[in-house]
Formats: sequence, structure tokens, C-alpha cells
Amino acid sequence: MYEKPIIITFDDGYLDTYTKAFPILQKYKLKATVFIIANWMDGDRYMSPEQIKELDSSKIFEIGSHTLSHSFLS
Repeated sequence: MYEKPIIITFDDGYLDTYTKAFPILQKYKLKATVFIIANWMDGDRYMSPEQIKELDSSKIFEIGSHTLSHSFLS
């Protein structure tokens, strides 16, 4: 549909996707996809289920599954 599309994605469901990226995407009317690690929701680093539901209902974000858990690969 576009000659040079830009695809914006976020991995793992980090909280800054909600606190930093979401307001910017709203401001500029951009869309993105976030891939969530299901077992890592909540806490001080990851979005809560309620925040993920808010992103989903905004129609700005498409929510995808990254994995159930995530091995540390370093």
C-alpha cells in the first residue's frame, strides 16, 4: 500500500513501550506491534496485563506473542 513503509515493533513487553513509546505514537498517529513475553508481565520492568489491554484497545498497537518465557542469551 505504501512505496516505502516503515514497520515499528517492540519486543518483550518492557514498561517503556507503554510509558515512552505509546505517547509518541499517539502524538504522531503511528501504529506499531509489540510482542509480549507472557510470563514476564508486571513488575518494575514489564507492562501489566491492564497496560497491554489499554495498548490493544487504542488501536495503535497490535499485540503479538513473543514467547511464554525467554532464555537469557548473553
